[in-house]
Amino acid sequence: MNLAQEERTMTGTPINLPSVTLASASAGPLFLLGICIGIWADDPGRGFGVRMSAAMIVGIPILGLVAALVGSLLALLPNLIGAKLMTWLGDRNEAARMPVMWALAGALACAVPVMAFGDGRPDTHSMLIAFTFTGACCALLCRRRVQWRHRPARRTRERTLNPAIQALRTKESPWPHTQRMMPIGMLLREWRAARRMSQLDLSLEAGISTRHLSCIETGKAQASRETISRLADTLAMPLRERNILLRAAGYAAMHPERDLAAPALDRMRQAVDLIITHQEPYPAFVISRHWDVLMTNAAAVRLNNLLTGGRQSPHANLIHQLFDPADFRSVIVNWPEVAGRFIRHLHDDLKANPPDRRTRHLLDEAFSYPGVPQRWRLRDLGEEPAPIISFIFGSPRGELRFFETFTTFAAPHDVTLDEIRIDCTFPADEHTARVCAELAEEEETTT
Repeated sequence: MNLAQEERTMTGTPINLPSVTLASASAGPLFLLGICIGIWADDPGRGFGVRMSAAMIVGIPILGLVAALVGSLLALLPNLIGAKLMTWLGDRNEAARMPVMWALAGALACAVPVMAFGDGRPDTHSMLIAFTFTGACCALLCRRRVQWRHRPARRTRERTLNPAIQALRTKESPWPHTQRMMPIGMLLREWRAARRMSQLDLSLEAGISTRHLSCIETGKAQASRETISRLADTLAMPLRERNILLRAAGYAAMHPERDLAAPALDRMRQAVDLIITHQEPYPAFVISRHWDVLMTNAAAVRLNNLLTGGRQSPHANLIHQLFDPADFRSVIVNWPEVAGRFIRHLHDDLKANPPDRRTRHLLDEAFSYPGVPQRWRLRDLGEEPAPIISFIFGSPRGELRFFETFTTFAAPHDVTLDEIRIDCTFPADEHTARVCAELAEEEETTT
């Protein structure tokens, strides 16, 4: 879905024009049926006493067609206004989405004028029944196949972020980390398509009926929290996207997102500090799932100063640092290999989380830099990658070679812990190890 389409999805639930058209075409025949019901209700024992003749058999269908045409002209505008009003109310209150509320609204809208202008005539009762019956049926027809765009029921308190991380997001993240609110049916269809699963495949693996899944996707049924969790497990959704799916279904998020400095994450933060501190004298970084650099150890600062001559990087995102010719790209000797590897990382991230627009935007930004082969836009970059690709940096002390490992938390239930990665680099030869040790000794001597 492109940006223009995404902006339109945020303007509110649209009315279903085919349903409104059907309701308008049915208004005339429904009114005739309502008149018959009203006459019978006035005197149930009388009956209609009408003998069918050949002329009546031919005339009744013609009368129905005329009624449909006249009813369409008279009912189209009221149906459009009523459908728009009820969908607007439904966006703001779950109760207004119920069929009984639509039927009551349609019945009242048609009954009030009759009661106001009926002036006590004998046929007022049958007319009231006819108008009420027609209004309720037309409202229910207008409600058909309306896909609700869920909105938050209440404002939530804005989360307090670590100032450094907040600055990184403000500077390098034109896309927010959370997706804009979309209907649960649209989210499920998007994830099913990304996982190449049909409704039958997903329903069988999640243990629910295909009919129930279809009704959830079309907005005709409300999924329980347990059903949402089973669908998310089957689709292998990350924790942040599970929360988005729950909110789209009208539930509170299940997985908290705390700042790494929060007291509840003290032990985990200490573990992160321990890993990057004990990585000395070799560089280590803490990065987000979108490759924002959140923390570094002292060795990383020393190596950066050696490679760039003390010049600060203009970017806080690792992808931009590696692809910008004015940044670290200029000192990476084997840049094509390294760049191809990180393009693969971005493709893998998109495969694991297809609706992640920030990652897709980051991939587009990487290709906006000069010298990046456009054929890399395809996930298959051609040659098979080496088991491990080393970074080779050109420095005043000779070439420095590093390989790296990523560390993540096992089975986290917090969004922050689910998304951070610890990137530890190790020397690939004795010369690199010796230079890193010398840099650490020189820093100790100067301090």
